[in-house]
Amino acid sequence: MQRNMNKRINWSSHRRVFSLGQQQPGKVAETNISNAEQIKFVRQCYVGTNLIREEVDSLLCEIDFANCRLMRAVRQRSFQRSRLQAQLSMITAIL
Repeated sequence: MQRNMNKRINWSSHRRVFSLGQQQPGKVAETNISNAEQIKFVRQCYVGTNLIREEVDSLLCEIDFANCRLMRAVRQRSFQRSRLQAQLSMITAIL
């Protein structure tokens, strides 16, 4: 799976701070957020969740690709070792 290695999420650009007002002891916190702001907040959370999901999927693909490369290298080393052992056995038999 091909991946654009420069495609990273800039988390600071997605960070949102929402004030829910101040809560006083014994009272329910009063919010100064309208329904439209609440809807906007939920949508931003949804977008943020999708961005996180995309980043996790992307990282899993990178891990899978790295694992494939590692396994290929292990197989190559194993093949080389077997070949060298065979050559050593042949040389030992000649001597």
